[in-house]
Amino acid sequence: MIQNLFFIFLFLVSNLALSEEVKLSCDMKVTKLYSTGSEEHLNINEVFDIIDSGSIKSITPLSPNFNGTTTRNFEGKLSYKDYSTPNKWHLNEAASSGDAIVNTTIIIDRHSGKISYSGLFKNPSGSVTTSAVGDCVKLDTTKKKF
Repeated sequence: MIQNLFFIFLFLVSNLALSEEVKLSCDMKVTKLYSTGSEEHLNINEVFDIIDSGSIKSITPLSPNFNGTTTRNFEGKLSYKDYSTPNKWHLNEAASSGDAIVNTTIIIDRHSGKISYSGLFKNPSGSVTTSAVGDCVKLDTTKKKF
C-alpha cells in the first residue's frame, strides 16, 4: 500500500515538473471592426497567464479586453485546435453561449515574444472582429525563459 502511494506521489510530482506556467505583459495595438461599419484603434497593455502541461494548454488574459483559449473541454465549446510547437504557443478555439459565437486565435512566439490575436464575437444583433499584435515580456523572471 505504501509503495503504491509512493508511485502515485512520484507520478503527480513528475507531472507538475513538466507543467509550465508563464505570466506575460504584452503591449498590443488593437483594431476592432464592428458590423455597423465603425472601427476602433487602441493601444493596450495586457497580462496573459499561460499554462502548458503537455495535453492541457491555456492562454488567459487578465482583463475583459480579450478572450482566452484553452484545450480543456467545457460546456459550449464547439472546437479547438492546438498548433503549438516548442517554439510557439498557437491555440484556436470556437465556443458558443446562447445565440453568441466566439472564435479566438492566439499565437505567441516564444523566442521573439511577438503575440498575434484574432477574435470574432457574433450574435443576432451584430458582430465585432478584433485583431491585435504586440510584444510581450515575461513578468516572473525567476523561472526559466519562455
